[in-house]
Parts: sequence; structure tokens; C-alpha cells
Amino acid sequence: MLIRTSYLCLLFTLCCCFHGKAQQDSLAAKSSLSNKTFKKIIVPTSLILGGVLISNSTLELNFQEDLRKGFGKNVNTNLDDYFRYAPMIEIVAANLAGLKAKNHWFDQAKNLFVINLTSFVTIRSLKGVINKGRPNNEYIFNSFPSGHTTLAFSNATMLYYEYKDNYPIFAYSGYGFAATTATLRLLNDRHWVADVIVGAGIGMLITHLVYIFEPLKIGIHF
Repeated sequence: MLIRTSYLCLLFTLCCCFHGKAQQDSLAAKSSLSNKTFKKIIVPTSLILGGVLISNSTLELNFQEDLRKGFGKNVNTNLDDYFRYAPMIEIVAANLAGLKAKNHWFDQAKNLFVINLTSFVTIRSLKGVINKGRPNNEYIFNSFPSGHTTLAFSNATMLYYEYKDNYPIFAYSGYGFAATTATLRLLNDRHWVADVIVGAGIGMLITHLVYIFEPLKIGIHF
């Protein structure tokens, strides 16, 4: 059981690392926009497809049962309610500290608004359509996908974009909080493993698309 849980954490870590490598490769290569876009979205797309495939499967059910057996059924913490905001707080704190970022704080604020609004609307819409019961209460039909995980990974990806060139360690730190949020959602028995995998993929994908197309960006400098 501990092996399976460790594998889940490793999966998130490897996906985040591969995601960063794909970003660097796409920037270094003189390829077309479509090729760069493909490299950026391959990891989140894979997470979404993988999560969809295992949702409501025997594999997902067995994973949840093993998880509860390994950590007990009395795990109850609200740290995930706070950790989901950590990457967003890091972005704000970095601006207040004057750290050099990819974009001016004004454009960052617009991106932050677009990313979080899009994430909220997407998750709420999917929850309403899919109606998947939660592991701790099968009569609450809003489990898939995980909103906490989506929020954490969308802002962690924005943190990465903004500070990867000048502060790479800091840029990756958001993924640590995001992965912790996802893991705690499982330990609290609030979500199935497919819920958090898809949530992570959606969050990353939305941020990728915002930074690819840069909606509302005017490149203002004060």
C-alpha cells in the first residue's frame, strides 16, 4: 500500500519534472508553434486521459481501499484547504519582494484572474455533468474532478512560467504544494485517485493555454 502511495507522489513529481523539461526543449528548439504547443500540453493531456480511463474502475477502488487500510480511516486534516492556495500566495509574495518575473505584475494579475476563473467554471461544469459520488459519501455527487487539485496545479504552473528563468527552485516549489494538496485529498477520503489526477491535468492545461495565447496581455510597464 505504501508502495502504491509512493508511486502516486512519484507520478506527480515526474510529471512536473517532465513538464519543465518539455518547456525548456520547446523554447530552445526552432520549431513551429504547433510543435511547441504539443510539447507543452502532452503531460497534462496524458494525466487527463489516464484519469478518465481509470475512473470508476477496479484499479481505482482497490487503490482507495489500500490507501485507507495503510493510513487508517480516521485521517482528518484541513491542511489541503490551505495548501491549495500556496502557489497563488507565492506569486503574490514574489511580486511584493520584487523578484524578477516573466511578466509585469499587471499582466500577472490578469493571467491569474483568467486562469482561476476558467478553472472554476470548468471544474464546476464537469462536476455537474459527471455526478460521481465521493469515496466518503456516495450520495454527494461532485467528486470528479478535484477542485482543490485543479486550483493548486493551475497556479503552480503559473508560478513555474513566471520564475523558471531566474529562480528555478522557487518556480518548482509550487508543484510541491500542489502534489501535497492532491495527496491530502486522498488521505482525507474526499476524492478518488482519478479525481486528483484529472484535476492536476486540467489545472496545468488551462495555464499552458493561457500562456500560449496570452489573452488580454498588453505588455504594460510602470
